[in-house]
Amino acid sequence: MGRNLNAQGRGSAIPIGPAIRTVPIDELETEYYVRVIVKDQPKVLGNIALVLGDHGVSLAAMEMRVIDAAQTRGEIVFLTHTSREDRFRSALEQIVRERLVESVEAWFRVEA
Repeated sequence: MGRNLNAQGRGSAIPIGPAIRTVPIDELETEYYVRVIVKDQPKVLGNIALVLGDHGVSLAAMEMRVIDAAQTRGEIVFLTHTSREDRFRSALEQIVRERLVESVEAWFRVEA
């Protein structure tokens, strides 16, 4: 709206003036948060990290905790460094396809 007002517009959210270039969502570069449920067993974390790395997605932070000791289930939360949307989604698809996780509970973009 500020750009609209500056261009002598009425303050509408519809832009007036030079066009803003949009980027296809696959080319978006941002950080990502993802939370997954996994079997609490050896190699789970490493295999997930390998798939992310193979797609060019670097981890900035990770936290893992046991959520059900009787069923040996855990939760892992990852925060990535900046990466492209298409690479991140492709990595998640492979992680699910290869059954490295029981479920992807949530993921979202983190924009600063």
